[in-house]
Amino acid sequence: MFRGDVNRSGVYEPSGPVSLNSLKWRYQAGDGISSTAAVWEGSVYFGSWDGTLHSIDAATGEKNWEYRTDGKISSSPAVSGGIAVFGSIDGLIYALDTDTGQPLWKLRTGGEVVSSPLISGDTVFVTGFDGYLRAIELETGEELWRVSTEAELFSSPAMYCGYIYFGGLDGILFAVNVATAQVEWSYKADGDIFSTPSAVDGKVYFGTDAGTMYGLDAATGEEVWSRGIEGGVVGSPAVRAETLFVGTREGRFYSLGTSDGDEIWSVDLEGEMISSPAVSGETVYTTCIDGTLHALSTGSGELLWSYVTEGSISSSPVVHEGMVLFGGLDGSLFALI
Repeated sequence: MFRGDVNRSGVYEPSGPVSLNSLKWRYQAGDGISSTAAVWEGSVYFGSWDGTLHSIDAATGEKNWEYRTDGKISSSPAVSGGIAVFGSIDGLIYALDTDTGQPLWKLRTGGEVVSSPLISGDTVFVTGFDGYLRAIELETGEELWRVSTEAELFSSPAMYCGYIYFGGLDGILFAVNVATAQVEWSYKADGDIFSTPSAVDGKVYFGTDAGTMYGLDAATGEEVWSRGIEGGVVGSPAVRAETLFVGTREGRFYSLGTSDGDEIWSVDLEGEMISSPAVSGETVYTTCIDGTLHALSTGSGELLWSYVTEGSISSSPVVHEGMVLFGGLDGSLFALI
């Protein structure tokens, strides 16, 4: 699922390429891809701006099936138990059979759904522009409960120790207790929250479009630290152990300490970043709007290699079995090894 796990840590198996060998395959969709790919049991699932959810073979890049909705898909699918769940700007949440691509259920919301669902057990959690966090039965599509925030929700939900965390475009980060379906706490930040939070090791990390990164106590919502950085944050941080990685709209990529937010290193990649980085082994991957994927050393920030595409990139990279996967706004999905 989006960011690799329910915590939205952005950490993947340590198999990503340290040096660039070749383009393994390239798949052409009908329109731009801002959806981040999900890989499940040998297939890759992603959405495109022509309203299509695609399933392709992860090894070959050959099409398995596609399913057309009535709106652009920016939502990244979550896949579990043979079911792929995603949202569309047509206001619907869809669940498809991963073998056939046939719809299992649809749920109408009151606004666009551009965030990425989270699946935990037999429950799907989804945020939407209508201001609701919804809990939905995975098998049937029955809405179990909803929580209203009165804010447009671009941020996707993260889960940690029985709580769901997400941000609003009103600048408020929410923590919802899954057991009670009630807001446990909320925190007002200094700008709009597009960023999906990462909830790891007792803290919640996120950024704002005003250019501030935050670390909050996951249980209480108390601010542990905040740090201004160069450029607004739209993407989500990747968090591993004592280090956080995040890119900004000004083209600066940071490594920060998770305990205090202090800068460990930063580099100027000279390209706006609205995607979310992926960590694999000792390498962190990030994409830029200028059409470039960069691979950096997690320890030093040294640029290991870059791959330049023919278009823009807002999709986040994903690491799977030695490949880095990402989509472009020219409609291409790339697999690099």
